[in-house]
This record gives sequence, C-alpha cells and structure tokens, in this order.
Amino acid sequence: MYSHYQAHCQQHGIEPVNAASFGKLIRSVFLGLRTRRLGTRGNSKYHYYGIRVKPGSILSRLMDNNSGNNSDSGQPSSKRNKSTSNSSVSNVSANCANSGKSSLSSADNHQATLMATSPEVLQTYLGDPDSILPSVWPEEPTLTCNDTDSPSALATRFAACYRKHYEQVISAIGSLNFSSIEGLWRSFWQAEAIPNCDSSDKEKSQSSLTLEQLHQLTSSPRAEGDIDAEVITSLADWIIQTDYTLYNSLISSLLLPNLLKPIPQQLTQQIRNFAKNINNWMISALIGYDQSFISLKLSAVIAFSHTLRRYTSLNHLSSAARAVLQNQQQIQQMINDLNRVDFNDVQEQASWVCQCEDQVVEQIEQSFKQLLQELNPFDKWGHWCEQVLDMCLQDNDVRSSTQFFFKWGFYSSLVMRDLTLRSASSFGSFHLIRLLFDEYIFYLIEHRVAKVTGKTPLQVLGEVRKQLIHCNERERSKR
Repeated sequence: MYSHYQAHCQQHGIEPVNAASFGKLIRSVFLGLRTRRLGTRGNSKYHYYGIRVKPGSILSRLMDNNSGNNSDSGQPSSKRNKSTSNSSVSNVSANCANSGKSSLSSADNHQATLMATSPEVLQTYLGDPDSILPSVWPEEPTLTCNDTDSPSALATRFAACYRKHYEQVISAIGSLNFSSIEGLWRSFWQAEAIPNCDSSDKEKSQSSLTLEQLHQLTSSPRAEGDIDAEVITSLADWIIQTDYTLYNSLISSLLLPNLLKPIPQQLTQQIRNFAKNINNWMISALIGYDQSFISLKLSAVIAFSHTLRRYTSLNHLSSAARAVLQNQQQIQQMINDLNRVDFNDVQEQASWVCQCEDQVVEQIEQSFKQLLQELNPFDKWGHWCEQVLDMCLQDNDVRSSTQFFFKWGFYSSLVMRDLTLRSASSFGSFHLIRLLFDEYIFYLIEHRVAKVTGKTPLQVLGEVRKQLIHCNERERSKR
C-alpha cells in the first residue's frame, strides 16, 4: 500500500510522508484495522489485516499482474520483491494513463478528475480572470501638469503602465503559467520591456517609463511639505493598496474561488510552488530600488505567499475531513469517545486562564455533539464554526479576535489531552477535525476583521506583521 502511495506521489510531484505517518493516517481513516506479521523467520514483514483493494480499482489489475509475474519468475524472494516494486511504479503510471478507457463508477470518475494533470482540466477549477480588473482596480491618481517629466505626470503614466502590467500577470496566472511571473516582474521593474525604441515606437515609449524614472517615483521623499514629495508618498500608498487588493482578488476570485471545494492535487502543488518562490522573485525584480519601497512591496508579497499556503492547506484539510465526516462508523466512535471526556474538569482547568462563562462553554460542547449526530455533518461544519463566532465574538476587532483564538486553542488542547489520556480510538479523527476547525475559524476571523476595518484580509495580515517587526526592532534597540 505504501509503495502505491509513493508511486502516486512520484507521478504528481508531491512529497510523500514517511511510512510511520502514512500508517497513522491509514489507521485514522480505517478504524479497527489490524496488522499481522507474515513471512519466514528473518524475512517477515507487517501486513494490514482487514482491508483490500476495491474490485473496480485500477490497482486490482496491477496486483493481478504482479501476482502472475511473481509466480512465474522463479527468482529469490529478495530479487522478486525488488522487481515487483519497480514494475508496480511503471504499471501505476500506465494504468493511470489508460484509466479513461476503463469503466469507472461516479466516485472513481470524481477521483480521476482530481488526479488530472491536463492544463485544460485544471483551468476549469479557476475563476474568471477577465472579471478581476474591472471590479477591483482602485481609482488611479489623476494629477495634471504641463511638464511631462514632472513627478505628477510620471505618476499618471505609471498608473496606466501598472494596469497593463497586472493584465499580463492575471493572464499568466489564469493560464497556469506561474513561472512567467518572475520574468514579468523583472521586465516591468527593471524597464526591460523597451530596450531601444525606434521611430515607429515613439507613442509606446512616451507611455512607458525608464528605469531612472521608476527609481525617481519610488525613492524616499527628500523634504517634507514639498509637492514632489507629496506625489511620491501618495503614489507609494496607491501602489501598496493596489497590490493588496489585486493579490486578494487573485486568491478569492481566480485561484481559489470556492475555498472548500476539492481541487486536483496537481493544481494544489502548482499553487504552493508558486507561493514558495514569489518572495525571491520580487526581491530579484527590485534590485537597485530604495529599501523602504522594497519593504513595502515585500510586505504585500509575503502576505500573498503566506495566505496562498494557508488556504491551500485549508482546502486539503477540508478534502481529508470529508472521509471522516461522511463515515458513520467513525462518527459514532467519535461521539462515544467524546462522551467519555470530563468537560467539567476541562472547564475547571481553563476557567482561571480563559475566564469564559460556563453556559457558553457548555453550549458549544452540546452543539458540537449535535453536529456529529446530524445526517451529514460534513455539509454543516462550516456553518457551525460561524455560529460559534457569532456566540463568542461580539466585537470583530483585532484584540478581541486574538483573545478568542487563544481561548479556543487552549480549550481544544485540553480536550485533545483528555482524549489522549483515555487512549481514544478516534484520536486521529479528532486531530484532523481540530486542524480543520482551527484553520477555518482563523479564516473567518480575518475576514470579519477586514470587513470592520474596510481593508482586505491580506492587508490586515500585512499590517499585523509590520507591527510585529516594529515591536521586535524596539525591543532590540532597548537591549
């Protein structure tokens, strides 16, 4: 089973977990699964007992082929195992390539779609790239000046160029051409798009900006109160506001328009690789610029990267939790284990730290048990998280939200501790659900704070990070 999993990860470019972690996941999904040690002395191995490959699965043909090869090979067991492992990898790839020709059930068809790697199929999971700019593009600075080389005139030209630049970025991401973003950023900020303009390109060159003009617009103001300084400061504010707005729309309207809807693993991996690289891409594109401007740009890019990684993790957790919350046997085991938890003891331990009302804590406990007893709790867990926030979070400001998240984490850790001490069979399921709820509640909180403050969630995240950096710098200066 682990070999099939490794072959799947290798085919889709996913880094596999180790054998121990894989075993824990298998046991959390398939409750009651046992292991038996089979084989001759000195050559025995652990095997799962009580599970088999589905008759309609593509792996069933693979195992039939392997069993036929093993029976006719006449090789020693060690060599036969090695050859079987190598053939299994190739056979998995061949079977996956030909899976469209086989007759699959509806569930298998859905799984095959999630495993698809065709760009055309992956793009069907994205939003509409053409609707982003018309709906969220901020108002451009309109400054009139007769001098075409003045900062005011250059700022107006910059805004027009910046929109064309974002059109290219959105088009590339909408085509899943993530690797081209590095070149687009470098081409714009290093003014590589117009190396030498001839007479036929005069109109184009007049609407573009040179590298020297870009440095002039993004440098720190020399004197306060100067008109040029005010233009440069307002332009910097407009640039960072535009970045936060467009990055937020790229996530919510294009890459992950339906956050909790399962997406193909190949698309998830492409998005995560993109998020991993964009920080270095922006640093490389801004070589030679003013340090304060680089810090502004990086604050938005870091928030963009961090949010992409978090949201793809939330999407993955939602897909993983589906297997738990749609399995009635597992849900019943979770209810039985949860009924053994001493919530009075949990409340006594947490009350002096969190100072929460007993009635509120009991109401959350009963509502969660009721959620598990629903016919299909997977369709309702998101609404339950929103109800908890409505019950506990009166003011959606940063301080109140931080306090709630601290209390939520403290209470849930005590419940998990009690489940651990009682050796609960469904501990793995509860651990998965807790990770999902933590991520989704954080997602809801940041969107509520953003709505109250009139900012995007990315901007809220970026400003909080900036405050933490300033606090750390003050602490270092005191030392």
